Amino acid sequence: MKKGAVMPRDHQMRENLSQGSESFPIQYYTDNFARWERGHVPLHWHREPEFFSVYQGEVEVQAGDRQFRLTRGESIFLNGNQFHSYTQIGEKQACLCPNIVFSGELMAPVTSRVYQKYLSVILYNPSLPCFILRPSVEWQARIIKKLYRIYGLLAKYGEKGFYEEISLDFEEKERDSPCFELDVAEELMGIFRELYVHRNTLPFQKECKKEQKTQIRLGQMLDYINEHYREKISLEEVAASAGISPSEAGRCFQKYYGKAPVEYVIEYRLNQARRLLESSDLSVKEIGFECGFYDPSYFSRIYRRHFGVTPGNYRRKAGTERQNAGLDLHQGIHYNKFSKKKKEENL
Repeated sequence: MKKGAVMPRDHQMRENLSQGSESFPIQYYTDNFARWERGHVPLHWHREPEFFSVYQGEVEVQAGDRQFRLTRGESIFLNGNQFHSYTQIGEKQACLCPNIVFSGELMAPVTSRVYQKYLSVILYNPSLPCFILRPSVEWQARIIKKLYRIYGLLAKYGEKGFYEEISLDFEEKERDSPCFELDVAEELMGIFRELYVHRNTLPFQKECKKEQKTQIRLGQMLDYINEHYREKISLEEVAASAGISPSEAGRCFQKYYGKAPVEYVIEYRLNQARRLLESSDLSVKEIGFECGFYDPSYFSRIYRRHFGVTPGNYRRKAGTERQNAGLDLHQGIHYNKFSKKKKEENL
C-alpha cells in the first residue's frame, strides 16, 4: 500500500470490506501510518466491533464526538457501528498499530445464552461506545496480552486483509498452532470474560442516545446529498432531509467533518467529477453538469483550486495512474476554505 492509501467507503462513510469470512468472522490489520495521507486513517464505521492497539508511536483516536490519545502499549475497544478515525501524533517515529475487526458470533450465536448473558453486555451496547485499555491496570494488561496473542496468530495463520500488511514481531508468531482458529476464539472468549467480570468499572454513558441521534441525522443528510448532488440544493433542503434546522445541520457536519455542509457538498461533487474524469468518456463540460457544476468556467476554477490542476489536464495526466491513484470518494487532498460569499450561495 503506497503513501496516500485509500479506504473503500460508501457515501455514508461505511467501510466496504468483509471482515474475515462467514465461517471465521475476524480480520487482522496492521495500520502503518506512513502509508496514509498525512498519517490519517479517515473517518469511517463498520458494523463489527474493533480492538486497536498501539505497537509503536502515538495516535489520536476520534470515536464519535470524543478524542483520545493512545501511546505505546495501550489499546482501545470500539463498539460496532461507531464512527472513528485515527491520526498519527508526530512524525519522528514510525507509528504501527495492529487491530482486529470481528463478529461476536465467532464466540457464540446471538441467540445463545452465552451471547445474551455475557457478550451483549458489551457488544453493540449503545451506552458503551468505546473504552481504553491500559497496561498499568492489571486486568486490562491481561486483556492486552490476549490481544497480542490473537494478533500473532492471525498474522501467521490468518487470511490477508485488504490493506498491505507490515510484519511485526509478535511472540505468538514464533509458535506453531495446529488449531489456530480454536486458539483465537479461546483468547477472544478470555477477553470478554475479563470484561464481563469487570463490567462495573467500564465507562457506560447515559448520553449516548443523543450521539446516536446525531449519527442517524448525519446519515440521512448524507443520503440526501448522494441522491441530489447533481441538482441545485440548499442548506435548508439538506437540513430538512433529517428534520432539523440549518444551524443544527451545520453543527453535525462541523462535529464529524470539521467543515460546513456547503464545503462537504462541493468536495463531494468534486470527487465525483474526479472519478468520472478517470473512468468515463463524457466531455469535461458534461462531467461538470453531471456533478452539479452548471458553469464550466466555475467548475474548472474550483477544481483547480482544490486539486492543483484543471479537469482537462487531470484527465490527460491520469492515464495509467488510474489504477494506483488511491483516492476514494470522501478522502481528498488539502482543501482551501471557501469564502463567506460562496457559503451563502446555494450548494
